[in-house]
Amino acid sequence: MILLIKQLVILGLNAMAVLGATLVVYGTISFFTEKAWEPLEKIADWLSAVFTLVATLSVAISAYLPAHTRPADLHSRLITAPIVISAIILGICFMIWEKTPLPKLIVNGFAILALSGALLRLLPFSEWQP
Repeated sequence: MILLIKQLVILGLNAMAVLGATLVVYGTISFFTEKAWEPLEKIADWLSAVFTLVATLSVAISAYLPAHTRPADLHSRLITAPIVISAIILGICFMIWEKTPLPKLIVNGFAILALSGALLRLLPFSEWQP
């Protein structure tokens, strides 16, 4: 039972990362094309706010758990981190160049993605494997 709970936590954190990346991609596409997908627009603000708050709450709660930080995975260092760093630098340059803030879905998407990555690094995977 404990193993199932641990696996569900890992699945939930990975789903949170996918949601964050999806919000970044969707927010970028809808911003530049000026076209919104109505079903997602109805829930996007709510989803991004709730998951940002839940992820932030989870990071705060982790202060009360035993310390288990581990190095970033190879795919994080070689693929995910460079993509996210590049996208954020482009976003900052865009804001400076256009003198306009990024849409909140993009910003919240990055926050969710970062928080889920931080939470995944806090998990003691060696103790959580079947």
